[in-house]
Amino acid sequence: MKNSIIYMSICLCMIFTGSFSQAEELTCGSAKLKVLAAVSLYNEKGESAFTVFKDPDTGFLFGEKIVAKEGDTYSGFIFIVDFQHVMLMHANNPKLDGLDFSGKKDSKGNLFVEEYVTAAKTDEKGAWVEYFWPKKAGGSSHLKSTFVHPAIYKGKNVVIGCGVFDVSKHECIKQTKE
Repeated sequence: MKNSIIYMSICLCMIFTGSFSQAEELTCGSAKLKVLAAVSLYNEKGESAFTVFKDPDTGFLFGEKIVAKEGDTYSGFIFIVDFQHVMLMHANNPKLDGLDFSGKKDSKGNLFVEEYVTAAKTDEKGAWVEYFWPKKAGGSSHLKSTFVHPAIYKGKNVVIGCGVFDVSKHECIKQTKE
């Protein structure tokens, strides 16, 4: 019940501030807001929330729309990994669902998925993780800061995240400080 009230409150805030608009700009603040809403929904619904996160009409796919022959994608999206580093759900690229990211490094050698899990295990309010990743397949790597937050459904611990390019985690922390 408490999670339902929290989710509904976040959703109402997102509606009234225009955060459910796909045209919404991807910022540190919008990424964090989406993650907090996704955590509340996941904690209540579990994997049945995945369809909501992947639906462009729900607001969890947002920011710049990128039209491609393989299908449209968005610069803002939710992803979920488990504590064993397996991608359970990637709203922007379903081909990644089920892949084990153990040992996966960014272009600078950072084990970024391990950093997601460590951050989620050590900071119950969520944390920013910084790494380098291409904006599009085959492109050059850019600085990416991702807000990650722990979630749990029926005893299964996961990490829910959303990231922004070309902004340091320190700047994101500054922009989203409560």
